[in-house]
Amino acid sequence: MIVDAIKKSSGTKANMPLRGIGPNGLALRANASIIEGRLFKPGSNEIVVGRGLLKEFSGFELGKTVRFGVNTWKVVGVFEADGSAFESELWADLPVIQSLFKRGNTAQTVRARLTSPAALKTLQDYIKSDPRLNVEAQSEKQFYAEQSKRLSSVIQSLGWPLGIAMALGASQGAEHHVQFGLRARRGNTHPAHHRLRQYFDVCRHHGGSHGADGPRCPVGYRHHLAVFRWPHRLHNRRQFLAGGV
Repeated sequence: MIVDAIKKSSGTKANMPLRGIGPNGLALRANASIIEGRLFKPGSNEIVVGRGLLKEFSGFELGKTVRFGVNTWKVVGVFEADGSAFESELWADLPVIQSLFKRGNTAQTVRARLTSPAALKTLQDYIKSDPRLNVEAQSEKQFYAEQSKRLSSVIQSLGWPLGIAMALGASQGAEHHVQFGLRARRGNTHPAHHRLRQYFDVCRHHGGSHGADGPRCPVGYRHHLAVFRWPHRLHNRRQFLAGGV
C-alpha cells in the first residue's frame, strides 16, 4: 500500500510503498539483508526501512517513530537489496498491516521462490486447473515489464493532449503579443508627426516649399501653425519654427 512522507530535497510530501511480508520475506529476496538494527517482530507495529528510502526521506532513521494515519510505527532496522527497487520500500508484518488498514486477509501480490525457472509453467497449470484460484502467476521479470508498460501508456495518454494544449496556448500567446506590439506602435506615434503631415499638406496646397532651414509656408497661413521639435528617435533633431517668431 502507499503512504506519505517528507522528501529531504524539497520538503514536500511524496508517496512510498509500505509492503507487508511474512517471516520468510527477507529470504525470498535475493541479496536482501539487514545492515542496521534488526527485523521487525511478528505482531508488532515495527518497520524496517530500505537504504535508498532512508537517503531520500526524513524521519526514518533507526529508532525513530513515524505515523501513518492514526497508527504509529517504530523503525527497528535498515535493509539493503543490492540497489534494487526494494530499497525504496518500507517493510512490516503482513498480518499487522492487514489488520490496521482493514484489508482483511487479502494481498495484492504474493511472492514465491520456485525450485527452477521451469517450475513456473507447472505452477501456472495448477492455478488454471483450480477455479477457486482467481490469480495469475508471472515471473518477476514479466511482472515489472508489464508495470512499466502500463506506466508508459498512462504517460503517453496524458502527454499528447497536454502537449497539444501547450502548443495551442503558445501560438495564441505569440499572436496576442504581436497584436499588442502593433497596437502599441500605433498608440505611441509622436503627435508632432500628425501635425507635421497637416502642415506640409497645407503648404503643398497653398504653394509652400521646404527650404534648407526648414519648411516654408505662405505668410497667410503662418499664424495657424505652431512650434515643432523633431522626435528624439529621428536622426535630424533640428528645431524649426512654423509660426511668426
